[in-house]
Order: sequence, then C-alpha cells, then structure tokens
Amino acid sequence: METKLYFFFFFFFAFICLSSAFPTYLKAVCPTTDLYSPNSTYQGNLQHLLSSLYSKAKYGTGFFNTSYGSFPDTVYGSFLCRGDVSADVCLDCVETSSREIIIRCPNQKGAITWYDECQLHYSSQSFFSVDADHPVFSLYNENNISNPDQFSRVLNEAMTSLVSQVAFDPSRHMFATKEVNITAYQTLYVLGQCTLDLSASSCYSCLLNSVAYLPACCDGKIGGRVLRASCNVRYELYLFYTRSAIAPTPSAIPHPTVRTTDEAQGQVYVHCDAATNYTSGSVYEKNLNLVLISLAASASITGFNMTTAGQDPDVAYGLIQCRPDISKGDCQTCSSTSAIEISQRCPNQREAFIQYDICSLHYSDWRFFSTVNSVPQRVLLNVHNVTNPVLFNDQLESLFENLSSHAASNPSLFAVGSTLYTGSTNVYGMMQCTRDLTENNCLGCLQDIRKYIPSDGSQGGQVISLSCSLRYEISPFFLLSPPPPPIRMPFSRFASFLCLLSFLLLLNIAVGVGPLCHFCTGSEKFIDNGPYETNLNKLMDSLQILAPPTGFGKASVGLNADQSNGLALCRPDVSNTDCKACITEASTEILKRCPDYKAAIIWYDNCLLKYSNMDFFGQVDHQKFCNFNEKNASNPASFNQKTRELLSRLAEEAFVAPNMYATGEVDLEESKKLYGLVQCTRDLSTIDCKQCLDDAVSEVPNCCDGREGGRVASGSCNIRYETYPFVKS
Repeated sequence: METKLYFFFFFFFAFICLSSAFPTYLKAVCPTTDLYSPNSTYQGNLQHLLSSLYSKAKYGTGFFNTSYGSFPDTVYGSFLCRGDVSADVCLDCVETSSREIIIRCPNQKGAITWYDECQLHYSSQSFFSVDADHPVFSLYNENNISNPDQFSRVLNEAMTSLVSQVAFDPSRHMFATKEVNITAYQTLYVLGQCTLDLSASSCYSCLLNSVAYLPACCDGKIGGRVLRASCNVRYELYLFYTRSAIAPTPSAIPHPTVRTTDEAQGQVYVHCDAATNYTSGSVYEKNLNLVLISLAASASITGFNMTTAGQDPDVAYGLIQCRPDISKGDCQTCSSTSAIEISQRCPNQREAFIQYDICSLHYSDWRFFSTVNSVPQRVLLNVHNVTNPVLFNDQLESLFENLSSHAASNPSLFAVGSTLYTGSTNVYGMMQCTRDLTENNCLGCLQDIRKYIPSDGSQGGQVISLSCSLRYEISPFFLLSPPPPPIRMPFSRFASFLCLLSFLLLLNIAVGVGPLCHFCTGSEKFIDNGPYETNLNKLMDSLQILAPPTGFGKASVGLNADQSNGLALCRPDVSNTDCKACITEASTEILKRCPDYKAAIIWYDNCLLKYSNMDFFGQVDHQKFCNFNEKNASNPASFNQKTRELLSRLAEEAFVAPNMYATGEVDLEESKKLYGLVQCTRDLSTIDCKQCLDDAVSEVPNCCDGREGGRVASGSCNIRYETYPFVKS
C-alpha cells in the first residue's frame, strides 16, 4: 500500500507542479530592437503579464489575451494552444513558453515563440485583432512527394476547404482538421487555426496568405507548416493531431457527469444577478478573475474554499464547494468547469451562482460568508408520483429529519442516507450546507428548505438555495460509502498542499517539513553517467559541506559546457544540523523530481537549493511561487496595511544585513501579533536583494490579499508572514 501511495503522489505531484511531458519547441522571434532595462517598470509589467497568461491557461479555454501596466510601459500578450491538445498540455506549454521566452529574447520589448502545442506572444504595442504580415515562420519535411502535381492539387483543395471551416464555422472555435485520401493507401492530414481575437474575415485572410506561402517554403515536400502571429496551417502524410481530443469551444465545455441511474444533466442551475454590473477591464473584473482562479485551483484539496481579492469598493468574494462523496478528480473537473461557465453565462455580473450536481460556485461583491440564505433559487420535482403519497411523505419526512441533524453535526455539513418505502423500494436522500455556516445555521437552513417539498408524492426532487440544498430519489444517486470528512488544511494552494502531503506519505526523515515546491527549468538534459552528471553529484556533495556552517554556500564544478553551478540557502534561525539535513534531503529529492535536467530549483521551509549549467550567481531569479493561509483577517484593510509595513521594514533591514535576513513583529488588534521574515540569497548585491524583496512584497496583494498568513518565494529571495510565531528561537 505504501508503495502505491508513493508512486501515486510522486507522479501526481510532478504533474501538477511542473509538467509530465515537455512541450516541443519550434522557434522564437524577437522582432524588435527596442529593449527594456533590467528592473524597469516594463520588466515588472512583463512578469505580471506572463504570470497572468499562465493563470488564465488554467481555465482550459485554449486562448487568452490581456495587457498590463500604463503607458508608456504597457505590455500586451496572448497565448494560443493547439485546438486538439488537452487543458493540461496547454497549461504545461504556456508555463514553459512564458518562462523560456524571456530567456530566448532577453530584455526584448516584443517577442513571439512557437511550440508544437502552443504559441505565446507579447509586445509593447497592441496587436490584438490584427492580422500581421510578420513574423512568418515555416517548417517542412525534407522528403519529397513522389507525385508532386497530384499532391499539390489535393493539398490545395483540402486547404481551401479547411480555411473556410476555420474562419466561418463558429462551432469549430477557429480550429479545424481535415483528412483526404490521396490514394487507397495514402492519406493527407491538414490543420488550420486562428487566434480567437480575429474577425472571421481577418482569420480567412490570414489563413489564405499562409496557404499561399506553402509553395514557396514547402513545394513538393511530404509535410510542411506556416506559422504566423495570428494563424497557422500544417499538412502531413501522418496523423499528427489527436482526433478524439479536439477541444470544445468555451460555450460547449462538457458539464460534469452526474452519476445517477437516469443519466440526468450535470448542470442544474445558473443565477445571474442582472441588477449589478461591472465594466470590462475594471478593477472588480481583475479581482473576480483572481477569485475564480483561486477557487478552481484549490477546491479539490478539501472540497471547499472561500476567498477574496481586492479592496473596497471593488472586493470580490467567492465560495466553491464539492460533494464530499465524489473523487478529488471529479471535484477538480467540476470546479474548473464552473469557474469557466459562470464567467461566460453571467458576463459582467457582480454576483452570480452556479449549481452542478456535484459542485457549486457563488461569487459576489458583498461579503456573504457565514450568512444564511435559505431562499430557494430553484425547486425541481419529478413529474411522476408514487402510488402511496401519504406513506411516502411520512418516510421522506423521517429521512430528512435524521439527515438534517446528521449534516449539521458533520464537519463537512453533508449527509446521505436511505429508508425503506415499500417492499424492495427505498427512498434516498442527501442534504448539504456550505461549510462557512455554523452548525445551528446549517440546521436552520435545511429546515427552511424542507418546507418546499410538496406532499403530492413526487418520486424525486431537489431544492437549491445559496446556503444549503437537498435532494431525494427512489434510486441511488450518491456513493453509498462516502469518503471520510475532508481535513481542513491551513493553506489552500494546490501545489503546496500536494508537495507537503506527498512528503508526509512518502518519506520519514527529520527535515521537519517536505518540499514546498520545485521547478525543473529549461529544456536541456544531461546524458546519464556523463561528465555533467558526475560534476552535478560532486556539486551536491560540496553544497552539503559548504552551506551548513554559515547557512549559505555556492560552488561550481567542472568546465565549459559540463560545468555545474549551484547554491544552497538555509534560514539563519535553524541549527547547523537541521540545515545540513535539509540540504542533504533537497539534493537527493531534486535529482529524483528533475531527472537528467541541467537546471532545477527546490524550496523547503528550512532551505533552498538550486543548480544550473549556466552561471547564475549574482543574478535575480524571478521564478517564484506563493501560498497563503485559508483564514481571512477580520479587518482586511488594516491587516493588509500592517503586513505591507512590516515586510517593507524588514526588507530595509535585510538588504544591508550581513546575512541578508531579517525577522520582526508588529502588534495587531485584540492583543494579536503579526510575525514576518524576509531573506535573500547571499550571492546578490545589496541593490538586487532590495529589488527582489520589494518585488516579492508587491506580489502579496495578488496572492494573499486579506489572508492571515502567506509567503512569496523566488529563486533569489523569500518573504513570509503569519499571525503566529514561526521563527525558531
């Protein structure tokens, strides 16, 4: 059993935190000579933009464009994933391209990169909805076709048909594939796609120009492709796309499957509050997007999450909940789908609610947490009645009476059960409250909605309110042996939870906590048993010796292309013994999690370790992650101000301190205290340390707004704050 858990969590974590299949790089073009300065406003805006694109890729829509910053430092960006790739592959590709593009086009104010699975584009000039002539990039198969005249005719006909489908068939989401038989034994496969910001006519024009370019680049070749910033076409004599995985349009994203005997529809109800609207591009919209991203990413951890983003009057509040009897995978699917669907079905609405059979999501511009709203949003009844309504109603009333008390006293505020109706026929019931309610409020809500079940003996029914719901059927519609109640976790970031959980299940060492997260950076890999691996192993041994005495060490082993550079950093409040234990574990774990990678980084609570085949010493590493405490501060505005003041003060102290480290505390309301920690890697200059810490502090409102605890960690510095003392004496 332990072995099965090991492999499950190891591979599941690897899938979530980085990527299980590296995207196939094609080309990057840096089309401008206009450069930005290091640590400039434009660079900061670009980093925010790339982070936003990655966050939007989690929605699974396959395309997104946005901008960040104010003139003259505005950055515009977009990504487009191939229409047949899965949401996970799309996310991996966007993550990789957003990281690699700034390496391949350093300090460029505009760049575009193509991968087999996606493309990513950013610029200092708006390119949205523009069919640009440049850049154009082509690839071809070196093999020649045996019958070029016939092949050209078939290819031209196939492409002409394809172009019309992509541009003018709305159901295809500006993506289409086509297969044409050339001979009885040979098939031509073609693909075309446009970015979704183009009009139909612009898409058509872009594709036609791309097809017209094929004879110049690929005439007589058995395969070729033309890629532009706004569209691309490709043909091959082999199947290069996935037939069964053609991505649906956003309006046709499949709803979660409801496991009932009558195959009922997954989506139950959507309510949009038309009385309150927000403006596109407004602060509230940005805050709402942050809330939806957070909810979709974290719901499957405990099956419940509530979060906020922003400040008055643009605060967005959100709550998501899954049925406890479903799997985490189904919860994650439903959560992601609901976040996408609610924004599409309720555009520009400041409050909305969506209820699926297995999950629900509610957002608003007012703080509805812990507030009971038992007014039914929807009452659904089976049109068929039982033969003995009086007996049925008595049994149903008794069942709901028991389930009400059980649900209210259950930590998950959820209960299911059944009772005998007649003969071999049972009636099955389910009751659930949102987990922000108290036991008494949950019980009161369930008692209120029970009043809306009629006494006519309907064979099934459902009552949905914003705070609680019930359902009953004469056939089972839930798992008869639901899993145990979820454990309430202190942090709701999905990757951080998996890192910690996998560590606790897999390892039994004295490091204190498991890895917080890790990245396998770049695409370069070393050869097993080659000189780079030998140097890397020696580097790890050196860091275990160099770092513990002072809490920091850096080293380089080898020469030229086989040189391995690395550093290790421990928190100064941990002992030399704990520092060595953490670095030893990190050096072992990073090689397991990033096998054969020439560059990687891993974070623990007590230490950080990173290595690369490039000399990175003295350079600010902007790779970062964040996580936050699930609990909201009672006075977010005051708490945020105290947090900012504390962390900013500590940053001022740390960058001039010999160990580039500072801790401190500040008084809060009601005799509480806020504790903080900031730290830089000691290879940085004082100026770079200060800049790194300032950037991390500026990220706190985006990741941890109003939370009672949080951390932002990059490859060069980290900050953390909590309402409890976490620094060792």
